Amino acid sequence: MPPLDTMGQLNNHQWETAAQVFVATGNKTEAFRQAGYSTKSTEQVITSNVQRLFRRESVLNRVAELQAEQAKLHAVTIESLTADLREDRALAYSVKNPSAAVAAVMGMAKLHGFDKQIISADTINPPSLINIAIIDSKTAKRLNG
Repeated sequence: MPPLDTMGQLNNHQWETAAQVFVATGNKTEAFRQAGYSTKSTEQVITSNVQRLFRRESVLNRVAELQAEQAKLHAVTIESLTADLREDRALAYSVKNPSAAVAAVMGMAKLHGFDKQIISADTINPPSLINIAIIDSKTAKRLNG
């Protein structure tokens, strides 16, 4: 498998189109349709074909490459998104909107992969836990300075 930055366009035009449309829309079925594949089958057959296409290693690698290019273009990193969510959380506290603050914290948790349930029998390095508590604005100001 070549490194992502040197892979380039796929030789199969339909696969390339599907990868590009999926990155643009986030919709695999729409990408499948716009790539020119037939959608005159049953929903079950179309779903199966879409899944088969997006399990192909070359298509997955191309999607990852295109997503990385988009992230660079927009200068979006986990760090920049985390900073934005921290600002959003601070704003939510300042306008006394705890639900928005919790949403910002949950956004950060998802961004960093903490929204996944981890089942582990490792007693030496158990999975991390995040506890979220909703507190009143007086306590929040004291804790946040």
